[in-house]
Amino acid sequence: MTGVTTNSRPNIRSRTAVGKGMPFPPPGPVFKNILANLFVLAIALAATAREGSAQAGGIFRGQVVADSSFDPLPGAQVALVELDKSIDVGVDGEFRFAGLPTGEVTVRVRMVGYTPQSVRVRIGPDSLVRDFLLVRIAPVLPNVAVTAKEEPRVPANLIEFERRRLKGEGRFFTPQQMERERGRKMSDVLRKMPGIYLHRLQGGAFAVGSARGTMSIARRAQGICFATIVLDGIVISVDRPGTPPMPIDDIKTEEIAAVEYYPGGARMPPELNGSTSACGVLAFYTRIE
Repeated sequence: MTGVTTNSRPNIRSRTAVGKGMPFPPPGPVFKNILANLFVLAIALAATAREGSAQAGGIFRGQVVADSSFDPLPGAQVALVELDKSIDVGVDGEFRFAGLPTGEVTVRVRMVGYTPQSVRVRIGPDSLVRDFLLVRIAPVLPNVAVTAKEEPRVPANLIEFERRRLKGEGRFFTPQQMERERGRKMSDVLRKMPGIYLHRLQGGAFAVGSARGTMSIARRAQGICFATIVLDGIVISVDRPGTPPMPIDDIKTEEIAAVEYYPGGARMPPELNGSTSACGVLAFYTRIE
């Protein structure tokens, strides 16, 4: 009886061992292709997610140049103070921040040998462009005893020009720059000034125009209006219906000591921001021998 019972029980341990030891059939070529395609798709989705994350947010870009020559200042540092971000500009003087949160931020621009600037800007969902003109710091010289009467540093008609130039809120050609431009056409000289738009008139002459500001009815169809021209504080040309713009080459470089330009807007100095300056102001100052 005992022998019968023992022989009739199933060998569970033996079947379990055999089941575990059965080899799994190798994957076929179709299954391998599916796995490879899924792997490639996962990598592409991860890269797209990283790219979208890097591009999200506002963009702030611009250029850092020297106010005396408008040459780029490679090595200048542009910092966003509250965001703890900074960039050293390259050889072209340009900088670019991306993925910025919206809101106001303090921008601090520094360069060895130049007066630093600190301004507040508002970052939005779109691209914000802002250029910076840095003023070179004059070297400090030792005191020298002088017995002769001290001569004024600048001519009387350039005192306000120099004050505004040091603030760096416009575009300027200094007396030193204009001295190098003697004999050239004024239109050729103004092409070097950032923000200047030269509009070709009938006959080939040029006038200084603007794509912003309040346009007169006569100019609106052309999509431009013309800057107010000021000579030594006196308005000599203004954009009015029926009044042709002044050809800029009528002003001779041999007679001009300095030039400043404002395209309009909040940066226009109060003394030049009259009712006739909606399309910008181009101010000339004559030489005083």
